[in-house]
Amino acid sequence: MESISLLAKVFWSPGETMFKVAKNPKVVAPLLFITLSAIVSVLVMTSYVNMFEMSMRMQEQQGRVQQMTPEQRAQAMQFANNPVFKILTVVAGSVFPTLMVLAIAAIYFGLFTLVGRSGTFKAFVAVTAFAFIPGLVRTIATILTVVIVPQSQIMLDELGSIGPSLMVDRVGMSPKLFAALSQLDVVSIWILSLLVIGYGHLTSKGVSAATRAVCVFGVFLVYVGFRVALA
Repeated sequence: MESISLLAKVFWSPGETMFKVAKNPKVVAPLLFITLSAIVSVLVMTSYVNMFEMSMRMQEQQGRVQQMTPEQRAQAMQFANNPVFKILTVVAGSVFPTLMVLAIAAIYFGLFTLVGRSGTFKAFVAVTAFAFIPGLVRTIATILTVVIVPQSQIMLDELGSIGPSLMVDRVGMSPKLFAALSQLDVVSIWILSLLVIGYGHLTSKGVSAATRAVCVFGVFLVYVGFRVALA
């Protein structure tokens, strides 16, 4: 019951929540919440929009579809509409958030082991999972977008984003610049801030808040650089 209350409390009392989670790691509740949110999001998306057409439209803007022949495009559409593929899409979309949390916890566990760590890996997983609870806001934004906005106006890489990318015209803009802007949204900064707070209870006293912030945001900037390089 305490785990459920902490899921809600992370929104208005993050400091107290992260302190409790770090001292008594709760892993199942936050991971289950994140997984259920992902399942709902994927089910709504696959029900309201054609994922293949949206993917093709984004690829066209990036100049990657011109090389496909009509036959290849028809085969790709047939594969995308296959019920088995849709089931695999739901399964992959449901499992990915949990794997992402575990991977991120492992990265920071290793990084703070070098800087000065006092918490266990389970505690890092718990803190990381609770830090991602505000991702619910992104899930709600995604669902509202696919339900309200016409499919022809939806871009896959903009779904759920709440930030500067919504206020710019991507047509004519450098793909790399847009990729960078799309990563700098409100929810991402919120999650990173919670990680800085939470990891403060899992690191040595000599590790300052500034050092934690540099480590947390530094890893994120490396990720953003990777996404920009792929754009």
